Amino acid sequence: MSLLNNETRNQLTEMFQSLQKSVKLVVFTQEFECQFCAETRQIAEELTALSDKLSLEVYDFAADKELAEQYGIDKIPATIIVDAAADKDFGIRYYGVPSGYEFSSLIHD
Repeated sequence: MSLLNNETRNQLTEMFQSLQKSVKLVVFTQEFECQFCAETRQIAEELTALSDKLSLEVYDFAADKELAEQYGIDKIPATIIVDAAADKDFGIRYYGVPSGYEFSSLIHD
């Protein structure tokens, strides 16, 4: 079942058409699901399906510990926004499910 309804998906698709650069969402979860890991991953998958300018990389917090440390991730679920072309980390982190105000911030960042 989708977390985003049709109206929201349509609005986001329209908004994402104005993206100037490609954006990569990097999500850290773990093999055995933490609280909100599944929802965070699903929302990231649904968002990145709406535009070819969005991509997704999902990592396991324990198995990819070195990468988690490079990004400064110490808790999960975590979502990071990266300039995909330059592989530039903007330092933007979301912990937990990006919903409510966090969802709006994620979309506009």
